[in-house]
Amino acid sequence: MNTFETIEQSFDDVEWCKECKHFEFKRPHPQIVCTCSVLVVLRQSDGTACVVCSERPDNYGTSVTLGVVDIRDAVIAALELQGPLLWFEHYPTGTDTWIDSYTVNQVLFNAHGWPGHDARISWHSAAKICNLAPEVLAWGYHDELG
Repeated sequence: MNTFETIEQSFDDVEWCKECKHFEFKRPHPQIVCTCSVLVVLRQSDGTACVVCSERPDNYGTSVTLGVVDIRDAVIAALELQGPLLWFEHYPTGTDTWIDSYTVNQVLFNAHGWPGHDARISWHSAAKICNLAPEVLAWGYHDELG
């Protein structure tokens, strides 16, 4: 069962911040359990949920990129999210097979709910998109803030 824990830290314009360090999803074969880490920050000003889905180094199943729709739907259901959604995929250093450092990409969902991946950006750029402090979005990965 995916359990989210509240992060007890005060940030500007944050109603709440929750994380699930071992979020399980199944795709495309139900017998293969895939894992990622999920951070959800709900903005106080407008109810927008800013989500960071991080690949785990011990995930031997489907990547967060290929499982994004299943993960999104499960996160929305688990936290009963109803407002706008800003979604980011994060590959910590050592988990992206193409790049030696960390990567963050914004995922944009079309009107039918299918994902499109934008260019790689920094934590600071992701924070600017969310209008939040980079320290909240990069929770647990502060070494990547540079």
